[in-house]
Amino acid sequence: MRAAGLAAGAREPQRLSAPWGRPVLDVRTVPAGVEVDLATDRPGEGADTSGERGRLVETHHLAVIAEGGVYTEQARRAVTRDYRQSAWVGTVEVEGGEPGCAYERFTPQGPVALLPLPGLIERPGQAPRRRFSLVWCVDSGDDPVAGLNDAQRLAVLTHLLPGEVGRLAGIGPLKCFPLGLNAERTLVRGRTVRIGNAAQTLHPVAGQGLNLGLRDAHELVRRLAASDDVDQALRRVEWQRAPDRWVMIAATDFLARSFTWNLPGLGTLRGSALAALEQAGPLKSLLARRMMFGQR
Repeated sequence: MRAAGLAAGAREPQRLSAPWGRPVLDVRTVPAGVEVDLATDRPGEGADTSGERGRLVETHHLAVIAEGGVYTEQARRAVTRDYRQSAWVGTVEVEGGEPGCAYERFTPQGPVALLPLPGLIERPGQAPRRRFSLVWCVDSGDDPVAGLNDAQRLAVLTHLLPGEVGRLAGIGPLKCFPLGLNAERTLVRGRTVRIGNAAQTLHPVAGQGLNLGLRDAHELVRRLAASDDVDQALRRVEWQRAPDRWVMIAATDFLARSFTWNLPGLGTLRGSALAALEQAGPLKSLLARRMMFGQR
């Protein structure tokens, strides 16, 4: 995608530019659209200077902010909730099991998910292994993962996950990220649009952050391509995206909190509901399509 963008800029330099690696200092709404302040390594470049670095001011018809960042490093938005959980993210290697299957287990501390990655790992003298992306959510105040070595982490995961997964045979380095809800009420302010985690940072319990971001981007491109009026296109983006965004935000927030509620009989009720959904083929298919593709 970056190569395609650079190639397009080379074909139409008067219309497209790609200042990769330049930090954005500010984005302001102006009558002509937006002004974007970019930091440069050359003092005096552009319309203004700031300290030791230069400041290059560019004017554009539209700014799309797509850099979400980590929950604790984001500015607080209109709707926010600290789940007091952390996600340990990395990869694991598995022998056996069913190819192409994803697994998720809901524990009292939060969900544990394995998402299949393409390809097989083949080493001399070893059975072929499949790679999974691991998302392991735990209580931030009582983190059971931080003090464990790799062998201990594999042992705990083996205990948590069902036998159908296969034999957990290896684990890569894990990174820890704090989890929270941080959502804007609106995607559009003037000629500035936020998409993906810049618009809504969610708990990964339902895996909806990426899906929402892709749908944000798809609808924005579709509306801009269909209209010469940027403001009208942005109004339609805001109107079309609102129901999908807020249904997913509410559903993800409910799931993230409800699966950690520790009330008598609630675990049995949750398990029964998931088992019933597994048996309800058409309903499960409808729900899966709704989560993947949004409201259509």
